[in-house]
Amino acid sequence: MSWTWPKVDKMELARLVLDNAKDWLIEPRLSVNWNDLNVSIDGRKQLLCALYETLCRYRITYTPEKYQPDQSQQLVRTPDEILGGSREGTCLDLSLLFCGLCMGCHLIPWLVIIKGHALVLVSMNARLPEWKHLSRAEWKEFRYAPLTDMGIVNRVLTEGRYMAVECTGFARSDSLPASLPEGQNRNTDGFLSFEMAVQAGTMQLNLADRPLEYVIDVAVARFEWQLEAYDLRLPRLPVGGPSPVAVLLSARDPSAPPRELVDDLPLLTDRTPQTGRFLESLGEGLSTSSSLPAVFFIEGDLDQGHAGLVRRLVRFELPGWLESRVRDPSVIDVHVVLPGSDTSNFDRALRSELGLKLSMRGNYEPTWTDVAARLRDRPGRVLFRFTFSTSDWEQDQQERLVKLLRSWEQCASIPTEGAPIVCVQVIYEPRQNRRLSWWFGTGGGNANKRLKAYLEERLQADLATGQIYPGVSVVLLKPLDDVTAGNLADWQNRDEVRGISRGHDFSIQIRELFQDIHDRGRKGLPMDEVVHHLRNWLEPFARGA
Repeated sequence: MSWTWPKVDKMELARLVLDNAKDWLIEPRLSVNWNDLNVSIDGRKQLLCALYETLCRYRITYTPEKYQPDQSQQLVRTPDEILGGSREGTCLDLSLLFCGLCMGCHLIPWLVIIKGHALVLVSMNARLPEWKHLSRAEWKEFRYAPLTDMGIVNRVLTEGRYMAVECTGFARSDSLPASLPEGQNRNTDGFLSFEMAVQAGTMQLNLADRPLEYVIDVAVARFEWQLEAYDLRLPRLPVGGPSPVAVLLSARDPSAPPRELVDDLPLLTDRTPQTGRFLESLGEGLSTSSSLPAVFFIEGDLDQGHAGLVRRLVRFELPGWLESRVRDPSVIDVHVVLPGSDTSNFDRALRSELGLKLSMRGNYEPTWTDVAARLRDRPGRVLFRFTFSTSDWEQDQQERLVKLLRSWEQCASIPTEGAPIVCVQVIYEPRQNRRLSWWFGTGGGNANKRLKAYLEERLQADLATGQIYPGVSVVLLKPLDDVTAGNLADWQNRDEVRGISRGHDFSIQIRELFQDIHDRGRKGLPMDEVVHHLRNWLEPFARGA
């Protein structure tokens, strides 16, 4: 299976980077402890070398891209194809794979696209959890769009803050021209050593006939743009059958049917109040024959699973709920980058972005009538997802949200079956205690408080008058809570979970997980800390099915 990438959608490439790509390194596996190495510049260099040399042992072959008659699209190979199937790939295929391996080892990769080629840069100074740290100020260059400034790329390389890697180097080739960096210094087996791959990667960025097109910081794409990775089924087990642990688990109930581990399943914990309010509000809109979009503001702290809630709605709640109400209950989730409030024509920029996401080819400046017609005629419904954070609030207060709602006012009415759903993920970011700004009520000290007050007081008051944003239904979902032991007790009893775990009781694991935080007086854990454990609990059962 390959992905189809529309070349005009640069940012979509970030979704082709799988953060769990390391799970496809089955035989051979990575031979080092990535966490031990990812603590210093020298350690990160060793880790990159280990990743690179492990890939060389897969004997991948460099090959041109698969034939695609539509030149506006490119077929991109998945990690399963590259490492477990045909074991071949293009420069783009291999660079996306390498970015995913870096993300899985908490490195921060840049996907670099130059004319006719792709390669990867990796941060030497910061781990993935530090992607937005003050010492990594370069992340701001990617806040709204991919980077196109070659000067910044050259500067971080010269300063030694990033290392370039030519990813075709870990694929065999005897046919690449010696005039190109990737074709030089290959050994007798057709590979580049890690040192030569670094040298070739650096050389790529200084070729006059290969100018820079754009760079994607994958960490920014994932956490700021909120572009989630595509779903891909977990890798096959190595030849020789399942591990002894998997055999033991399978023996619990040999008659149970095989169940696939659904990627979003671990997120199904404590979101029932939000989903209930969501569906209740949609039901009010279905009482009319046509409507404008329903706009939902989803509040919560950073890393509390905003995107996970949306994926749960799209995968589980919405299709089943819509089935008895509309002709086609299918729903797709589309992330849209919200234009900055300083954009010369916010409304036009928003329409252009929506046209791009709806694949309205040849119409790069659609009117609201065009957008409404596209939504009306396509099968199923579309859920548009925007992200607005405390940093955005500090930049322009509520102006961006106001412009978003005023733009939706202009959308023509759409029959209920095609009316889109709009989710604005409002993320409250952890703030440093900057005392002077806190005392004087300026700067970032009170940014979360002011943003929350706007949503829960000013916006609600504006909507109550019925004169602002006429026809647009706005619903505020209460902030997402941390996950508690009770949430997980309910979670393990869900039919979907029991279908995979074959009724296994996770009470011991839940008690161990929460014992430490109870000792410190806490009641719950952020969603991102919990999901890791849920996945680990379920994967042995799924692999052994």
